[in-house]
Amino acid sequence: MGNVNRITKAGNDQKVVKALRENLLSFNQLPLGGKMYTQAEAADFIDSRALAVLAVQQAKAAWIAAIAAFKKLDAEVDIVERDLRNLVIGACGEESQTVKTFGFAPRKKPVLTPDQKTAANLKRAATRKKRGTMGRKQRLKVKGEVPAAATAAATTETNETTTTETNETMAGVGVQGAATGAAGTGSTGSGRGESGGASG
Repeated sequence: MGNVNRITKAGNDQKVVKALRENLLSFNQLPLGGKMYTQAEAADFIDSRALAVLAVQQAKAAWIAAIAAFKKLDAEVDIVERDLRNLVIGACGEESQTVKTFGFAPRKKPVLTPDQKTAANLKRAATRKKRGTMGRKQRLKVKGEVPAAATAAATTETNETTTTETNETMAGVGVQGAATGAAGTGSTGSGRGESGGASG
């Protein structure tokens, strides 16, 4: 029976109780449920259900509060015991008698069956494949490839650059040679002029 039914019944009972206590019936004795009741006795008995409903509500509220308090305390005690276990194991060693005296069991290492190991390896491989992850040796095997068209274009550009640089170098040499020749000719003419003047 749910809370709504209990509360609804307790509410309906109050109408019955009120009518009985007002002595609306002309009977001194009422044969009810295999027993004989006066109207006042019947009213009190029916009214007791409302009191029981109230007791249920109070007990439920206390139970809910007790559960909430337990959950809070339970979480806090778990943390304290966990830290205490780590402290005792760290100080005394995992296999020491002191640890056993506290009732702390050593950490259990998971033991996988061959089928579980196979399943784990397959799942790990599938995950790596889906993510596209590779190991060190796998990464070393991966090398970039330049498309043929890009290679040809790069070669042509390099050749053109080399030709241009060569032409510029040759042009510079030619200019320097011409300047050197002109300077030499001028020096010779001047020398001749000076010689002629001296002879004269």
